[in-house]
Amino acid sequence: MRSSHFVFDNKISRIFDSMAQKSIPGYRIQQEYITTVLRTICRDGDIVLDLGASTGTTAYSLVRKLIKAKSSIGLEYHVCDASRYMIERAQKKLTRFDHSTRFSKRKRSIRQKASALLPSIDFRFHCMDIANKKECYNLYKSISKQSCIAILLIYTLQFIAPEKRRAIIEQCWRILKPGGVLCLAEKLVPQSPLAQVICRERQYRFKRGNGYSHKDIMQKDAALVDVLISETDSFYTRIWSSLEGAHCTILYSNGYFRLYLVEKITAHESTQNIYNNRMSHTAPTIIGDEY
Repeated sequence: MRSSHFVFDNKISRIFDSMAQKSIPGYRIQQEYITTVLRTICRDGDIVLDLGASTGTTAYSLVRKLIKAKSSIGLEYHVCDASRYMIERAQKKLTRFDHSTRFSKRKRSIRQKASALLPSIDFRFHCMDIANKKECYNLYKSISKQSCIAILLIYTLQFIAPEKRRAIIEQCWRILKPGGVLCLAEKLVPQSPLAQVICRERQYRFKRGNGYSHKDIMQKDAALVDVLISETDSFYTRIWSSLEGAHCTILYSNGYFRLYLVEKITAHESTQNIYNNRMSHTAPTIIGDEY
Protein backbone atom coordinates (compact mmCIF):
# COMPACT_ATOMS: atom_id res chain seq x y z
CA MET A 1 0.00 0.00 0.00
CA ARG A 2 1.39 3.37 -1.01
CA SER A 3 1.09 6.13 1.55
CA SER A 4 2.13 9.74 1.74
CA HIS A 5 3.92 11.16 4.76
CA PHE A 6 1.46 12.86 7.13
CA VAL A 7 2.05 16.62 7.19
CA PHE A 8 0.06 19.40 8.86
CA ASP A 9 -0.35 21.31 5.60
CA ASN A 10 -3.13 23.56 4.31
CA LYS A 11 -5.32 20.60 3.32
CA ILE A 12 -5.08 19.00 6.78
CA SER A 13 -5.69 22.35 8.52
CA ARG A 14 -9.01 22.72 6.66
CA ILE A 15 -10.32 19.35 7.84
CA PHE A 16 -8.46 19.05 11.14
CA ASP A 17 -11.35 19.86 13.49
CA SER A 18 -13.61 17.30 11.82
CA MET A 19 -10.82 14.73 11.62
CA ALA A 20 -10.07 15.04 15.35
CA GLN A 21 -13.74 14.61 16.26
CA LYS A 22 -14.03 11.51 14.05
CA SER A 23 -10.74 9.93 15.12
CA ILE A 24 -10.43 10.60 18.88
CA PRO A 25 -13.14 9.09 21.11
CA GLY A 26 -14.39 11.67 23.59
CA TYR A 27 -12.57 14.57 21.91
CA ARG A 28 -15.39 17.03 22.61
CA ILE A 29 -15.71 15.81 26.20
CA GLN A 30 -12.00 16.32 26.75
CA GLN A 31 -12.29 19.87 25.41
CA GLU A 32 -15.12 20.47 27.87
CA TYR A 33 -12.96 19.22 30.74
CA ILE A 34 -10.08 21.48 29.75
CA THR A 35 -12.36 24.48 29.34
CA THR A 36 -13.85 23.85 32.76
CA VAL A 37 -10.38 23.61 34.32
CA LEU A 38 -9.45 26.97 32.79
CA ARG A 39 -12.68 28.64 33.86
CA THR A 40 -12.19 27.36 37.39
CA ILE A 41 -8.59 28.39 38.00
CA CYS A 42 -8.05 31.49 35.83
CA ARG A 43 -8.24 34.96 37.32
CA ASP A 44 -7.90 38.39 35.78
CA GLY A 45 -4.44 38.91 34.28
CA ASP A 46 -3.46 35.24 34.15
CA ILE A 47 -1.38 33.73 31.34
CA VAL A 48 -2.35 30.57 29.44
CA LEU A 49 0.10 28.79 27.15
CA ASP A 50 -1.44 26.49 24.50
CA LEU A 51 1.39 24.48 22.91
CA GLY A 52 0.38 22.64 19.75
CA ALA A 53 -2.92 24.52 19.66
CA SER A 54 -3.71 23.43 16.08
CA THR A 55 -6.70 25.51 14.90
CA GLY A 56 -7.34 27.05 18.32
CA THR A 57 -10.20 24.74 19.29
CA THR A 58 -9.56 24.94 23.04
CA ALA A 59 -9.23 28.73 23.01
CA TYR A 60 -12.41 29.01 20.93
CA SER A 61 -14.32 26.75 23.32
CA LEU A 62 -13.07 28.75 26.32
CA VAL A 63 -14.04 32.17 24.99
CA ARG A 64 -17.52 30.94 23.97
CA LYS A 65 -18.09 29.61 27.50
CA LEU A 66 -16.86 32.88 29.04
CA ILE A 67 -19.19 34.91 26.82
CA LYS A 68 -22.10 32.65 27.74
CA ALA A 69 -21.27 33.15 31.42
CA LYS A 70 -21.02 36.94 30.86
CA SER A 71 -17.52 36.89 32.30
CA SER A 72 -15.35 40.01 31.93
CA ILE A 73 -12.10 38.24 32.84
CA GLY A 74 -8.90 39.42 31.15
CA LEU A 75 -6.38 36.79 30.04
CA GLU A 76 -3.18 36.60 28.02
CA TYR A 77 -3.56 33.50 25.84
CA HIS A 78 -0.63 32.26 23.73
CA VAL A 79 -1.64 30.12 20.73
CA CYS A 80 1.39 28.14 19.52
CA ASP A 81 1.76 25.64 16.69
CA ALA A 82 4.52 24.47 14.35
CA SER A 83 2.24 24.67 11.29
CA ARG A 84 1.64 28.13 9.83
CA TYR A 85 -1.56 26.80 8.27
CA MET A 86 -2.88 25.83 11.70
CA ILE A 87 -1.96 29.26 13.07
CA GLU A 88 -3.75 30.97 10.18
CA ARG A 89 -6.89 28.93 10.90
CA ALA A 90 -6.64 29.76 14.59
CA GLN A 91 -6.32 33.46 13.82
CA LYS A 92 -9.41 33.41 11.62
CA LYS A 93 -11.33 31.53 14.31
CA LEU A 94 -10.31 33.73 17.24
CA THR A 95 -9.93 37.28 15.91
CA ARG A 96 -13.72 37.53 15.69
CA PHE A 97 -13.59 37.96 19.47
CA ASP A 98 -11.49 41.12 19.19
CA HIS A 99 -13.63 43.73 20.98
CA SER A 100 -12.11 46.69 19.15
CA THR A 101 -13.15 45.12 15.84
CA ARG A 102 -16.62 44.05 16.86
CA PHE A 103 -17.64 47.34 18.42
CA SER A 104 -15.59 49.94 16.56
CA LYS A 105 -18.56 51.22 14.58
CA ARG A 106 -20.94 51.52 17.51
CA LYS A 107 -21.45 54.23 20.06
CA ARG A 108 -18.90 54.40 22.86
CA SER A 109 -21.51 53.90 25.56
CA ILE A 110 -22.80 50.73 23.88
CA ARG A 111 -19.25 49.44 23.47
CA GLN A 112 -18.42 50.01 27.12
CA LYS A 113 -21.63 48.36 28.30
CA ALA A 114 -21.10 45.32 26.06
CA SER A 115 -17.43 44.99 26.96
CA ALA A 116 -18.31 44.87 30.64
CA LEU A 117 -20.11 41.57 29.93
CA LEU A 118 -17.44 40.06 27.68
CA PRO A 119 -14.04 38.47 28.34
CA SER A 120 -10.99 40.48 27.33
CA ILE A 121 -8.56 37.91 25.98
CA ASP A 122 -5.29 39.02 24.47
CA PHE A 123 -4.61 36.30 21.90
CA ARG A 124 -0.96 36.05 20.83
CA PHE A 125 -0.09 33.74 17.95
CA HIS A 126 3.26 31.97 17.55
CA CYS A 127 4.33 29.72 14.69
CA MET A 128 7.07 27.68 16.30
CA ASP A 129 8.30 24.15 16.93
CA ILE A 130 8.25 23.56 20.68
CA ALA A 131 10.97 20.93 20.30
CA ASN A 132 13.30 23.57 18.87
CA LYS A 133 14.91 25.55 21.70
CA LYS A 134 15.93 28.42 19.42
CA GLU A 135 12.38 28.90 18.14
CA CYS A 136 10.97 28.83 21.68
CA TYR A 137 13.60 31.11 23.21
CA ASN A 138 11.88 34.44 22.62
CA LEU A 139 8.52 33.19 23.89
CA TYR A 140 9.91 31.65 27.06
CA LYS A 141 12.08 34.70 27.63
CA SER A 142 9.00 36.96 27.48
CA ILE A 143 7.21 34.78 30.03
CA SER A 144 8.89 35.13 33.40
CA LYS A 145 9.58 32.15 35.61
CA GLN A 146 6.49 30.75 37.39
CA SER A 147 4.00 33.09 35.70
CA CYS A 148 1.67 30.79 33.72
CA ILE A 149 -1.52 29.56 35.38
CA ALA A 150 -2.12 26.87 32.75
CA ILE A 151 -0.09 25.14 30.06
CA LEU A 152 -1.86 22.91 27.53
CA LEU A 153 -0.31 20.07 25.54
CA ILE A 154 -3.33 18.58 23.81
CA TYR A 155 -2.29 15.73 21.51
CA THR A 156 0.98 17.54 20.89
CA LEU A 157 3.85 15.53 22.39
CA GLN A 158 2.90 12.40 20.45
CA PHE A 159 4.23 14.16 17.34
CA ILE A 160 7.57 14.97 19.01
CA ALA A 161 10.47 12.55 19.45
CA PRO A 162 10.08 10.74 22.81
CA GLU A 163 13.61 11.68 23.92
CA LYS A 164 12.68 15.37 23.73
CA ARG A 165 9.43 15.19 25.67
CA ARG A 166 10.82 15.26 29.20
CA ALA A 167 12.79 18.46 28.50
CA ILE A 168 9.68 20.15 27.10
CA ILE A 169 7.61 19.20 30.15
CA GLU A 170 10.35 20.32 32.53
CA GLN A 171 10.56 23.71 30.77
CA CYS A 172 6.79 24.06 31.10
CA TRP A 173 7.04 23.22 34.79
CA ARG A 174 9.59 26.01 35.33
CA ILE A 175 7.27 28.72 33.98
CA LEU A 176 4.15 27.32 35.66
CA LYS A 177 3.16 29.20 38.81
CA PRO A 178 2.31 27.39 42.08
CA GLY A 179 -1.35 26.42 41.91
CA GLY A 180 -1.13 26.23 38.12
CA VAL A 181 -1.93 23.23 35.99
CA LEU A 182 -0.43 21.33 33.10
CA CYS A 183 -3.06 19.59 30.92
CA LEU A 184 -1.67 16.80 28.77
CA ALA A 185 -3.76 14.73 26.35
CA GLU A 186 -2.06 11.85 24.56
CA LYS A 187 -2.72 8.72 22.58
CA LEU A 188 -0.95 6.07 24.67
CA VAL A 189 0.17 2.57 23.83
CA PRO A 190 -0.91 -0.14 26.31
CA GLN A 191 1.89 -2.29 27.71
CA SER A 192 -0.09 -5.49 27.20
CA PRO A 193 -0.14 -6.88 23.61
CA LEU A 194 -3.72 -8.07 24.17
CA ALA A 195 -4.80 -4.60 25.33
CA GLN A 196 -3.14 -3.12 22.24
CA VAL A 197 -5.23 -5.34 19.97
CA ILE A 198 -8.44 -4.55 21.87
CA CYS A 199 -7.82 -0.78 21.86
CA ARG A 200 -6.88 -0.76 18.18
CA GLU A 201 -10.06 -2.62 17.20
CA ARG A 202 -12.16 -0.33 19.36
CA GLN A 203 -10.68 2.76 17.71
CA TYR A 204 -11.17 1.28 14.23
CA ARG A 205 -14.80 0.60 15.08
CA PHE A 206 -15.15 4.20 16.28
CA LYS A 207 -13.69 5.53 13.02
CA ARG A 208 -15.87 3.28 10.87
CA GLY A 209 -18.90 4.54 12.77
CA ASN A 210 -17.87 8.08 11.80
CA GLY A 211 -17.72 7.32 8.10
CA TYR A 212 -14.12 6.22 7.54
CA SER A 213 -13.67 3.22 5.26
CA HIS A 214 -11.21 0.41 5.97
CA LYS A 215 -8.98 1.81 3.22
CA ASP A 216 -9.08 5.31 4.77
CA ILE A 217 -8.08 3.94 8.16
CA MET A 218 -5.21 1.85 6.81
CA GLN A 219 -3.86 4.73 4.70
CA LYS A 220 -3.89 7.12 7.62
CA ASP A 221 -2.20 4.59 9.91
CA ALA A 222 0.53 4.06 7.30
CA ALA A 223 1.01 7.82 6.88
CA LEU A 224 1.44 8.26 10.65
CA VAL A 225 4.20 5.67 11.01
CA ASP A 226 7.24 7.43 12.54
CA VAL A 227 5.16 10.64 12.77
CA LEU A 228 2.83 9.85 15.66
CA ILE A 229 4.81 7.92 18.28
CA SER A 230 2.83 6.82 21.31
CA GLU A 231 4.35 6.17 24.72
CA THR A 232 3.09 4.20 27.70
CA ASP A 233 1.36 5.60 30.76
CA SER A 234 4.39 4.65 32.86
CA PHE A 235 6.58 6.89 30.65
CA TYR A 236 4.61 9.94 31.77
CA THR A 237 4.15 8.68 35.33
CA ARG A 238 7.94 8.66 35.75
CA ILE A 239 8.09 12.27 34.55
CA TRP A 240 5.34 13.41 36.95
CA SER A 241 7.14 11.73 39.86
CA SER A 242 10.33 13.69 39.07
CA LEU A 243 8.64 17.11 39.06
CA GLU A 244 8.64 19.02 42.33
CA GLY A 245 5.12 19.52 43.66
CA ALA A 246 3.41 17.56 40.87
CA HIS A 247 0.01 16.09 41.70
CA CYS A 248 -1.43 14.10 38.77
CA THR A 249 -5.06 13.16 38.16
CA ILE A 250 -6.47 11.33 35.14
CA LEU A 251 -9.45 13.43 34.08
CA TYR A 252 -10.47 11.27 31.14
CA SER A 253 -9.51 7.88 29.74
CA ASN A 254 -10.90 5.95 26.78
CA GLY A 255 -8.86 3.10 25.32
CA TYR A 256 -5.68 4.59 23.89
CA PHE A 257 -6.61 8.13 24.84
CA ARG A 258 -5.94 9.87 28.15
CA LEU A 259 -6.20 13.38 29.59
CA TYR A 260 -3.91 14.19 32.52
CA LEU A 261 -4.35 17.11 34.91
CA VAL A 262 -1.03 17.82 36.65
CA GLU A 263 -1.27 20.42 39.43
CA LYS A 264 1.74 22.28 40.79
CA ILE A 265 1.38 22.32 44.56
CA THR A 266 3.92 24.00 46.84
CA ALA A 267 5.13 22.27 49.98
CA HIS A 268 3.49 24.83 52.27
CA GLU A 269 0.12 25.01 50.54
CA SER A 270 -2.32 22.16 50.04
CA THR A 271 -4.31 21.43 46.89
CA GLN A 272 -7.52 22.26 48.73
CA ASN A 273 -6.24 25.65 49.93
CA ILE A 274 -5.24 26.68 46.41
CA TYR A 275 -8.53 25.42 45.02
CA ASN A 276 -10.55 27.29 47.64
CA ASN A 277 -8.59 30.48 46.96
CA ARG A 278 -9.31 30.23 43.25
CA MET A 279 -12.95 29.34 43.81
CA SER A 280 -13.48 32.50 45.80
CA HIS A 281 -12.84 34.44 42.59
CA THR A 282 -14.36 32.14 39.97
CA ALA A 283 -17.76 30.47 39.72
CA PRO A 284 -17.22 26.82 38.77
CA THR A 285 -18.96 25.00 35.94
CA ILE A 286 -20.45 21.60 36.67
CA ILE A 287 -19.03 19.23 34.05
CA GLY A 288 -22.30 17.39 33.52
CA ASP A 289 -24.08 20.59 32.55
CA GLU A 290 -21.80 21.03 29.53
CA TYR A 291 -22.43 17.73 27.76
